Amino acid sequence: MHNPLPQDLKQTIVFEWSDFEQYIFAKEEMRWSARFESGKFRINLAKGYPSVSIFIESKISNKELDELARNGTRYIAIRGAGHDMLDIEYAKSIGIGVYFVASYSPESIAEHAFALLLNLVRKLNIERRHHASLQHIRTIQSMGTTLKGKRIGLYGVGRIGSVMAKIADGFSMEVGFYDKYVDALLAATKLNSLAELFQQCDIVSIHVPLTPETEQSVNADILAQAKPGLILLNTARGDIIDDQAVLHALDKGIIAGLGVDVWDSGKVDDKFDARLYRDNVIQTHHIAFFTYEAVKEIVKQTILNLQGEGDPRNTL
Repeated sequence: MHNPLPQDLKQTIVFEWSDFEQYIFAKEEMRWSARFESGKFRINLAKGYPSVSIFIESKISNKELDELARNGTRYIAIRGAGHDMLDIEYAKSIGIGVYFVASYSPESIAEHAFALLLNLVRKLNIERRHHASLQHIRTIQSMGTTLKGKRIGLYGVGRIGSVMAKIADGFSMEVGFYDKYVDALLAATKLNSLAELFQQCDIVSIHVPLTPETEQSVNADILAQAKPGLILLNTARGDIIDDQAVLHALDKGIIAGLGVDVWDSGKVDDKFDARLYRDNVIQTHHIAFFTYEAVKEIVKQTILNLQGEGDPRNTL
């Protein structure tokens, strides 16, 4: 672990600085001496800054890390929990410490996942279309189902998954989970494999990080074993699922409902995809985290990280 930043290293260039961050920054009267840029990471701007901060859209190659290190960069602060936008181990090997925000508002993401779920089971896409055309009708297609007694499967039970389990309990749902690194979760049943999770659960919600092990782990083989009428939710990372396999499962009726806040189309990440514009799909644009409370905590913790006063769990 790197030593806390001395005073003369608090100079930072901040990429992807947004109007909503600035709004909260000003409203909360935060103090941060930095250069703020609205665009994504650019090596020609970052060179020479002891500290660099990026958000979720920026990517930093190993070649760029080398150039940063040669020009005096010692710290990179990611404003978020994901950290797949650069090679962390390589950065550390050349003397660049990397911070992230391990936990900022698990409630925001868990609540959004349930918002997707509720929209799907109560067919609000269809009702919204009826509203747009002022059709005062009830149809078989718009008839919903209740969550009580349904079994939700959590793929990963870190902080967000644990909040999901509590919310599910409030809806009188059964909770199952699959997580290689967690043995028990209150009022939940651990299943032995990811395949078993999909076989036994009415709803599966993804809450694992993107790693080589989890990348495209929700694939055609897993979906072929899914319980009929599956509802699939993903608020984690798009690359955890095989997008082509999911589209095929939707076309074949294997997946009855899909709620995604993250999506990898194979070309660009987290962009709206016209192929997902269906009555049984809700896609949002990577906004599960996007609450006042979460953004405030992200900015606050990033500043503390760069002052050497952050939570030790924020050091990668």
